Amino acid sequence: MTQPAKRRMFDETNEALHTSASAVDASAAGSVGPVDTGAVSRTPLMLKIVINSAEIASNDELYTICLQGSTTSDFSANVYNLVALPVGATEVNGGAADAAAAIHYVSCDNTWNGTTVCRYIRAYCIVAGTIATGIVYKMYYSGD
Repeated sequence: MTQPAKRRMFDETNEALHTSASAVDASAAGSVGPVDTGAVSRTPLMLKIVINSAEIASNDELYTICLQGSTTSDFSANVYNLVALPVGATEVNGGAADAAAAIHYVSCDNTWNGTTVCRYIRAYCIVAGTIATGIVYKMYYSGD
């Protein structure tokens, strides 16, 4: 009998990329970071994305929660969306249901197209549509 995979415990203090309890109502970088992973080669990552609430009143709201990577510490150049999780109204998110409170685990790595190593990472939320209050989310990462 195979054992179920263990869900990794995230250090929500030292592995945070976005922890604000305030709603995000315009495209913006996360509240923490950018984070220097120290990586000089491909490094597997695990993300924990916690959606606390997402405002959907006009049925055109779309929030794309991204893990961005860069080769520059200030993200002034070479910025890549390494992961993108679209949530929002069914009419625009491409899914079968409107966004709801949930926890998403996403495995990924710190490379773009498998060749460009991104030493620096941050959370970024792209906001589109008719936004009143926005989305409340948190993002954590693990390099394990």
